[in-house]
Amino acid sequence: MTEKTIELLLVKEIANVQKLNGIPNPSLSSATLPIGGLSRFDSLTAIEVLMSLEVKIEKKLGREVDLDVSLFFTDKGRKGLKKGMTQYSLSISAIAKNICHSIRSTG
Repeated sequence: MTEKTIELLLVKEIANVQKLNGIPNPSLSSATLPIGGLSRFDSLTAIEVLMSLEVKIEKKLGREVDLDVSLFFTDKGRKGLKKGMTQYSLSISAIAKNICHSIRSTG
């Protein structure tokens, strides 16, 4: 799977989970920071998104994948990342890149 494919799946899942939680569907882009940038989106919401995304990715790849909420963060302070308490929230594009790397390293 390409990073772009994963990014599109991620956007769809974030929008779906927000909708299921009764939150108006925001405008999402590759630059959106889900944690810290979307209304009521936190690490628990990220886990909801990842659980749903795992199922879809596993069906496409035909094997098990294990995605962790840490894919939404980095410990490194870099320009353009929103500072959290001890970690930095990543953009949808950066999360998709992390997911793609995680899938490749476990496959």
